[in-house]
Amino acid sequence: MSPVTGRFVLALAVFAATLAALPALSTMQSTAALTSEDKTAIAEAVAGIGLYADLREWDRVKSYFTTRVTTDYSSLFGGEAATSDCDALIAQWQGLLPGFDATQHLITNIVVEGAGNDAVARSHVRATH
Repeated sequence: MSPVTGRFVLALAVFAATLAALPALSTMQSTAALTSEDKTAIAEAVAGIGLYADLREWDRVKSYFTTRVTTDYSSLFGGEAATSDCDALIAQWQGLLPGFDATQHLITNIVVEGAGNDAVARSHVRATH
């Protein structure tokens, strides 16, 4: 697999994980500060998607997503963010990741910021395919 394709998988996992965690915030008022529980749930989603994709535990990966997932590869390929069906995204990963002898997504230093229904998670990621 080319380095660009490897980065594609990495970017997809991290960006999708960030967005997938947002349903945890759905019961909050729009101006309320994020609680420690909210931040933990979001960080768990960011780390969990990478871990469970590596373990090929697709139902666990899916548990972090909403029905529709927005991914943004503009920093890799140009273009714009795209929204797709969760099942289609996971099917894409299921077709791609088993093509490697092994994968490992190391996700560290997760920092979650935001308020109300808006949150952003940032982290360092190193993916080996």
